[in-house]
Amino acid sequence: MLRRNTENCALPLQLFGAEGLQGQCMNVGLHQVPEGGKNQAVPGDPREVGKAWGNDSDAKVPAPVPSTGVAGMEVALVLDLEHFRGQGIAKAKTNQFRAGLSHAENPHAGQGSQDRIAAMAEFFEIHPENPQPRLVREVAALVEAGGIVAYPTDSSYAFGWAMGEKGAQERIRRLKHLDKQHHFTLVCEGLSELSTYARVDNQAYRLLRALTPGPYTFILPATRQVPNRLQHPKRKTIGIRVPANPIALALLEALPEPLLSTTLQLPGQNHPMNAAWEIRELLDHELAAVVDGGPCALESTSVIDLTGPVPLVARVGLGDVSHLEVA
Repeated sequence: MLRRNTENCALPLQLFGAEGLQGQCMNVGLHQVPEGGKNQAVPGDPREVGKAWGNDSDAKVPAPVPSTGVAGMEVALVLDLEHFRGQGIAKAKTNQFRAGLSHAENPHAGQGSQDRIAAMAEFFEIHPENPQPRLVREVAALVEAGGIVAYPTDSSYAFGWAMGEKGAQERIRRLKHLDKQHHFTLVCEGLSELSTYARVDNQAYRLLRALTPGPYTFILPATRQVPNRLQHPKRKTIGIRVPANPIALALLEALPEPLLSTTLQLPGQNHPMNAAWEIRELLDHELAAVVDGGPCALESTSVIDLTGPVPLVARVGLGDVSHLEVA
């Protein structure tokens, strides 16, 4: 329950829930000032915001930001957003608050403006070596709901979405200016899952065992489990890989099927994007979530074609292919 300086505030504070975001007290300062007046200091030590959420260090509290004018009020929303990023729910709750402000300013506002607010990407700060299971499950839930996420791999950041989501696939084609010939990649948790979607002979299997998980993409004949729209239109092949990244593997383990994926590199960029906050800033309204797992390598995967009698290197990338023949 919000308890700070809310006596004279008519905003819909119940948006945050009576449980106060998982039973903890959120400190929000709301104050009223005259029309045209200056912001007043929010009562209380702003460091209490961080302490209320179990953060003993000094919280980074943004300066009070005026609203666009709610019945002659200016509203200061004092949230330690940097700390909330790791909570997984911060973005959603902040969006709900913004939606509440919009409704308070204009109760007859159209649904479209609220939809645009709700479409902003959630931001998850996940440990690169020991991913927090709760946060991983939240990201997986967004994928299963049809969202596109930006996530780290062992080669670069990538777009990922559920393989059954045709709309998400077309949005990625639009974002990256890709034609119908482009090979998207199925990112699998392990070899047992990989064999469901690709036909693998003994020679290919030995190579896959030696190189996975790792920064390699393998071109293999697709099985009947793979929809036609995911296969190369002429060769009936599919690109498959198993990344050596703890966050990616944890996400794949939490999902019922592989991710359809492609490198997070946009038209005009010379390298994949490598800073999660930049990805969020640029693609906030295109994504359901951005997973910050720290910097990745800035190279693409090595691509190995396993459809012929011998393995052929179709692209030299991050993975070592010095022992294989280059096409």
